[in-house]
Amino acid sequence: MKVLVVDDQELNRKLLQHMLKYEGYDVVLADNGREAIETCKQEHPDLVLLDVIMPEMDGYETAPLLKELSTDVYL
Repeated sequence: MKVLVVDDQELNRKLLQHMLKYEGYDVVLADNGREAIETCKQEHPDLVLLDVIMPEMDGYETAPLLKELSTDVYL
């Protein structure tokens, strides 16, 4: 299972990446909403862990756009 972790805080991204990889998940990272959309198009994750409060494009703006890309992804 592939998980996309989206957070503007590098420490949060790295911590989640480490924990998820330890559990056997394939992890990809994005540091903002725009990058999350591009990463989702390329990587087709099964699950997106999306921070709500981010600069540029927050999680509330990003979530509906990610859902438009795929109805199979869980946010």
